[in-house]
Amino acid sequence: MGKGILPDNPHSAVLCRQMVCSQMVGNQKGATLMEVLATAIILSLGVASVLQLHNYGLLLTHAASQRQSAFVLVMDLSERVRSAPDEFRRLDEFSLNSTSVSTRVCSIDAPCSAEQYARRQLWVWRQNAVARLPGAEVTINREQQQLTVVWQVTINWLADADEPVITRIGI
Repeated sequence: MGKGILPDNPHSAVLCRQMVCSQMVGNQKGATLMEVLATAIILSLGVASVLQLHNYGLLLTHAASQRQSAFVLVMDLSERVRSAPDEFRRLDEFSLNSTSVSTRVCSIDAPCSAEQYARRQLWVWRQNAVARLPGAEVTINREQQQLTVVWQVTINWLADADEPVITRIGI
């Protein structure tokens, strides 16, 4: 016996080859058009599902990135308030939610009042919020609680309107 499946006799190899050839002609091998179409449809559905999951993953990643930006903005505001609590404590509801600010910039040569400084800091912070979160709406509510002032900061933006970021800052 040789290494292959066929016997070592050359005549039997020819006979075997003729039998295989005759079997293939009588019993054709391969896929029909319907089988190919069914396979193509199943594969295309699988690829479409994977692409849809990928798009959903990208949406979730973008939403998480925006939520992280909102938290960073709130932390930034908190640090600004804690750096000058007396200046921010004097602001009323109108000043907190005003989108306009005087064009006067505080400097060593031309110092600002405490209220002007706090308003300017809030205006700069709001500009950062709009730059990081397009379409962001920021609302700051002021509550007086005995000796402390508490702000409730709410940030809504277009991509995540259902779940705004809400935090409280005490000064």
